[in-house]
Amino acid sequence: MQCPEKLSEQSAVQMYANNLDPPIATYVGTAEPQNFDALVSKASNAERQRARQKTAQSKREEIKRLTKKGVTPPDF
Repeated sequence: MQCPEKLSEQSAVQMYANNLDPPIATYVGTAEPQNFDALVSKASNAERQRARQKTAQSKREEIKRLTKKGVTPPDF
């Protein structure tokens, strides 16, 4: 926050929120965080949710691949 002009925290939060990855920005934007703690919390939650979704998708793809080969997939 080395800006020549002093920004309000709300303006700075909005600026940072506008530069998040689109899927995370969509999630964070629905909450309209008013301070950095809220922004960080929402963004962290969104990142964890995306990671869980990617892991679940990878597991489904692996099960599908193994099943096509005739192999019984392990319990994940």
